[in-house]
Amino acid sequence: MAFMFGLKPKTVHYWYKEEISDYRKDIAAGNWGEKKIQVIDKSSGEVTKEKPVPIAKAENFGSHMTIDEKQIGKKMYTIMTNAQSGKIALLAQTMKPEELKQVMEHYLSQVLEEVKSVSCDMSPSYKKLCKDIFPIHS
Repeated sequence: MAFMFGLKPKTVHYWYKEEISDYRKDIAAGNWGEKKIQVIDKSSGEVTKEKPVPIAKAENFGSHMTIDEKQIGKKMYTIMTNAQSGKIALLAQTMKPEELKQVMEHYLSQVLEEVKSVSCDMSPSYKKLCKDIFPIHS
């Protein structure tokens, strides 16, 4: 994104962290990093690990959303953005539809009915998620 606008990556990072996001406010309130995906072993029912969900903001959802995967470092994340405002509504360290469904139902259930359209690539995971979670596809 920085390259596209002719900016230094550090500048974009600063703007996002200090101006656009609620990062500092969340850190001060102790809310940063509290949201997690629980990966459960199907045979034993025990939680085997937890994956971070750095962003899950219901206030950033809208009627038109986009969903895609992004690699951050060596890990793959799902990023969901509001197509109209450009705000990030969800950032989760998974691409699995069942784990994304868990996150959305737990942290974002109150806004899922507002979504009228979801733009995504041809990923079977995202197609399954959209079919399962959004009422527009029912």
